[in-house]
Amino acid sequence: MRRFKEVKNFAWLSCILLAVFMISGCSSSDNDAIATETRQAEYEFWGDIAKSATEASVKLLNKETGQTDGKPEMIVLTNAGYAMTEQHSTEACLDSLRDNAGVSEGKKTLLTVHSASTAPLWFFFTDKANGNGVYCEVDPAALNLTGFKVAGDLFAVQNLRNVKADNLFAAPETANENIFNAKAFNGNEFHIISLVNLLLEDGPCDLLRAAQYHDHYCPGVTSGYFLVRYLENTFPLTDDFGKYFTLSVPPWCKDDALLTLLNATPGKRGYAVFYLNSDDKASLRDDAKAIASVFFRWNGSSTAPEGEGMALSFDFTEAKAACNWEEDTPWNWWVSRIKMDLWYLDYTDEPQRFVQPIPIKGKNIFSLEDLAGISQPSDLARPGVNPLEILGLTQNSDTDEYALWQSVGKRAGDEALAMMKAQGASPLSGNLIALTNAGYAEISGQTTEGSLDGLIAASGVSRGRNSLIEIQAHPDKALWFSLYDKASGLCAYLQVNPAFPDSNLSPSALAASELFSVMSAEQVNADHLYANAAEYAAKFSNKVFGGNEFRVVTISNAVAAGAPVWAIRSFELHDHYCPGVTSGILMAQYVKDHFPMQTASDSYFIQSVAPWCKEDALMVMLNATPGKRGYAVSYPTDEDKARWVPEAENAATIVYRKNGDTGIWDGLVLAFEWGETGCPDYGSSVITYLCSDLWYLERMDQPETFVKVVKEFQLPEGVEAKEYARPGVDPMEMLGLVQTDTEE
Repeated sequence: MRRFKEVKNFAWLSCILLAVFMISGCSSSDNDAIATETRQAEYEFWGDIAKSATEASVKLLNKETGQTDGKPEMIVLTNAGYAMTEQHSTEACLDSLRDNAGVSEGKKTLLTVHSASTAPLWFFFTDKANGNGVYCEVDPAALNLTGFKVAGDLFAVQNLRNVKADNLFAAPETANENIFNAKAFNGNEFHIISLVNLLLEDGPCDLLRAAQYHDHYCPGVTSGYFLVRYLENTFPLTDDFGKYFTLSVPPWCKDDALLTLLNATPGKRGYAVFYLNSDDKASLRDDAKAIASVFFRWNGSSTAPEGEGMALSFDFTEAKAACNWEEDTPWNWWVSRIKMDLWYLDYTDEPQRFVQPIPIKGKNIFSLEDLAGISQPSDLARPGVNPLEILGLTQNSDTDEYALWQSVGKRAGDEALAMMKAQGASPLSGNLIALTNAGYAEISGQTTEGSLDGLIAASGVSRGRNSLIEIQAHPDKALWFSLYDKASGLCAYLQVNPAFPDSNLSPSALAASELFSVMSAEQVNADHLYANAAEYAAKFSNKVFGGNEFRVVTISNAVAAGAPVWAIRSFELHDHYCPGVTSGILMAQYVKDHFPMQTASDSYFIQSVAPWCKEDALMVMLNATPGKRGYAVSYPTDEDKARWVPEAENAATIVYRKNGDTGIWDGLVLAFEWGETGCPDYGSSVITYLCSDLWYLERMDQPETFVKVVKEFQLPEGVEAKEYARPGVDPMEMLGLVQTDTEE
C-alpha cells in the first residue's frame, strides 16, 4: 500500500504533536510511531466505510431475495483509489471489500473504475445470481477527516435496482424511467450497468481492463479491443521493431483501449491524436471513411529509425444492424449500446470481421521509407503537418490537384529507382537523367505539372543540373516518366494509367500495377544497344517504352553524352532527338556565330523554304516564332524546287536580320549538307538514328562543316522581310533564285 500523503486538513494536528514531542524530548522513533498510528487510523477509517457499504448492501440484497443470513456471491464495482475526499486517498476501501465482501480482482469480482479524483466515492454491489444491485454513494459532509469519524448519515444515495441485461431488455421503458431518468446511480447508470454485464458474461480480462480505464463498457471501447486483437494477429511487434506508435485519427472511445492494451501512450511518446472536422472527413478516400488509426511498429531509434506502418478501419455496420441501432425510442440509446456490447462478446476471436487494412502506397504494410519527408512516426504529428495527405488518405479533388500529381511524380521516381535496384544498379542522383511529358499531358481535365516536383523529390534531378528534360506532348497523350542511370545504362519507364483518377484513390493507395499501365526497365546505353541490336529491335517493336522508345533512347543517350543545354531545349520542343533537328541546331549555331545580331534592337525573321525537323530548333534557339511574328514557312513541291537555280538546289532556310537602328534588312539563304556518319543499318530505326545522333553531337561545334551559304542579300530600304511571306509571293523568286524561262 502506497505511503499516505499528509494533507492540509490535519497539518495543524501534526504541528501540535511535533511541538509536544519537542517539548517532551521525544525521539525520532517516537515521531515515527505517532505517524504510523495516524496512517493506521485513516486506513481503518476508510476500511470501515467500505465495510459499512458492504453490510448495508448485503442487507438490502438479502431482503430482496428473502435470505436471512449470509451474503450472496457478489460483484463489486467502485471508484475507490481514484476518488479522493479533501485530498485524502480512498484506496484502503479496496482491502476492506476483499475482506468483507469476499471479492477480488483476480477472480474478476472486484473492479476499480477509473474516475476523476473529485468524483464522489461510490460502491455498487451486484448479486451474481439475479442481477440485483445496490448503489451506495458516500456523503462527503458525513466524514470527519480530522478525527477520522463518521458524523451523520454515511450515504447520500443508496438505491437497489436490477441491472441484468435480459431483464432490462424485457421492460426497457420501465428501466429507462426507474433507472436512467431517476438517476438511480447519480449519473453513473450506463457506466455501472455496462460494466456489471461485462463481468456477468465473463468478458476477457484485457477487454475488462480497457473498459475499466474507459469507466464504462461500450461499442466504441470494444472497437479498440478488436483493433488490438487484429494487430496481434497480423502486425505484432518483432525483435527488430519492438515499439508501437499510434496515430489516432480520429479519436473515439477506442483510444482508451489502445492506450491500455498497447502501452503506447503520449507520456511514453508513443501516441498522437488528430481531430477531424466535417471537411476533413469529406476529403477522405472512400476506402478510408471508416479509418480508426494508423499503427507503426519501429525500432524506437531517433538516429537510425526504421519501421513499418498499417492503417486500419473499423466497421460498425453489422453490429448496428443486429442490435437495432436506428430504432427511435427514448431508451434505445442505451438499449442498443448494451446489446452491441454483448453481441460483440460472441466474436472476440474474429477481429478481421470488423477490422480492415487501408492500403498505403498500394500496400497493407508500408515502410517508413515510403513516406516523403518522414524519418520516424512522430514526424507525422509535427505542427502544421497533415498526416492524411502524406499517407495518401485523401481523395483527389480540384483543391488538392497539385498534391495529387506531385504524389504521382514521387511514386514514379520511387518505383523507377526500385526497378533499377532490382536489376542490380545503384543509382545515384548525380547520375540520373529524367524525361517526362508532365505539364503537357492532361488526365481527366487535370494538368500534371505537379508531377515534376514529385519526380524531383524522389530522384534529385533538376533543371539547373540539366538532368530534368521536359518533353512537349499533346494534352491527350499518356503521361509518362523515364529515369536513366548514366552509370549502368539502365532506363526505367513508367506510363500512368489514365483511368486511375476515376477510382478516387490516392496514388499512394494503389499498387504500382494499378497506377502505371506500363512499367519496364532496360539497359539502353548506346554501346549495349549496338552489341544487342537484334534483341532490342524486337523489344522496341513491341513498344517496351509504351511507344516512346525513340525519344527516350535518343534523348537519354544524348544528355548522358554531354549535349549542350541549347540543343536539349530543341529536343524538348521537337519531342525527340534525330538528325533532322540536329541540322536545325547546327544551322542556328552557324547564324549565331557568323550572322549575329549587332545590337539589342536587332531582330531575326526566319523563313523556311524546305521545312523539316530543323524548324523546331531554329524557333527555339533564335527565339523566332510565328507568335512573335518572326517565322514563316512555305511548302514547295518537287516541281517548285526544280525551278530553283542549281546553286540553290539544297536551299532550306532564309534568315533575315533587321538592323534596329536603320531599319534595313539583310539576310542569308542557307543550305544543309548531310555528313557521312559511317553508321550501319542496325535493323532498328531507333538504334540506327541513335548512332547518327551521337555522331553529329560530337560535331556540334563545327556548324560550318554542314551549313552552306547559298546567297547573301540586302532588302531595299523600306521593304520588310514579312513582305516576302505574303500570299502569292515566292521568296526564292524575289531573291533571284528561281530560273527564268530563258534559263530553263
